[in-house]
Amino acid sequence: MSPVNPTPGAAIAAPASSRAEVEAIVETLSAELDEIAATLADVIHESLEELDGDMLTWTLQSTRANLGVMVTLMREGRDPRSAQAPAEALAYAKEYVVRGLDFVLLQRAYRTAQGRYSGMILERLREITSDADHLADAMGFFNAWIFAWIETIERQLTDAYMAEREQWVRGAAALRAAEARAILA
Repeated sequence: MSPVNPTPGAAIAAPASSRAEVEAIVETLSAELDEIAATLADVIHESLEELDGDMLTWTLQSTRANLGVMVTLMREGRDPRSAQAPAEALAYAKEYVVRGLDFVLLQRAYRTAQGRYSGMILERLREITSDADHLADAMGFFNAWIFAWIETIERQLTDAYMAEREQWVRGAAALRAAEARAILA
């Protein structure tokens, strides 16, 4: 098997031996984007009982936007560590604050989707190749790529969540101070 990322800091690239399989899967993922997004959003909500039905639209929009960026970057051969979180994903993180949901729950949502998405890719790879080495190389690429993507996006979501939380805390403190002044007056 050839290494997916032989040098630390090097771009994550599909091994030459399984490039055809990787390209075929990226095209399949692109063609099935809406269906995959709906499946992942459902899996997230089935797995995380803390998320109510009202969050499903937010989850679906964020998932769809993330998948669109991922597939585009993969198709272009770009490094996932160069990714910028889509606006829908940042809004999703902020909505967790508005609803009083912990950041750990947001992380669990992303990890749940990551696990299911990797499983979907493996299923599709098994459909197009019976060569164990090509399968392993391609899956190694996808796992490394998706892991790097999640790490990159998670840092940005952390910043968005914490900034929104700070605004909420400051707003609540200001409201309490104003109420206290009104009572004292």
